[in-house]
Amino acid sequence: MALRASSPQASPRPGPAASVVVAPGLVVPVPAALEAALRDAVLEHVTTEHRRVFAPVLHLGTPGARRVELPLYLPRPDHALRTDLVEALYRRHRESALHDPPAPPAQPVQPCPPGTDAPPVLLWCTRPGGLEPEDDDLAWSSAAPCAAHELEVSLPLVVVTRQGWRDPATGAGRSWRRLRPARR
Repeated sequence: MALRASSPQASPRPGPAASVVVAPGLVVPVPAALEAALRDAVLEHVTTEHRRVFAPVLHLGTPGARRVELPLYLPRPDHALRTDLVEALYRRHRESALHDPPAPPAQPVQPCPPGTDAPPVLLWCTRPGGLEPEDDDLAWSSAAPCAAHELEVSLPLVVVTRQGWRDPATGAGRSWRRLRPARR
């Protein structure tokens, strides 16, 4: 998974170095396997959600495979609560992976990191509307790296709508006019 790493940068002035932390996110070009997984997330959203107005849902896991979901009925939670919710979703996902037998995905999503046999975890939010960043997208985008830092994992957030997907932190994304299942 292509992630932009946090990196301190030197200050132009002499003295103590100021550190600039770059928020993690997807960078272009997105690896083909991840692009396929995100396309599957958009396609699943298009085919399963037929209402025009619905509550956003936060998903954590692998699109098309094991994941946990949280409908966002709360009226605008603050940053700390958003961070706690992302952490709770991650812990629930990890616990379900320990207790449930793994469900094999229809196709491999992405090669596993060395030394592990679990697919990488992605955080995505399905919501109505277009792909333009909304206030809630940016709020969840700032809470996800905080939770990922506390959990010591990489956890990029992607917003999924009927038109496509977009990473609010970096602006990377893809859209389709008419998304259809791939012919196999």
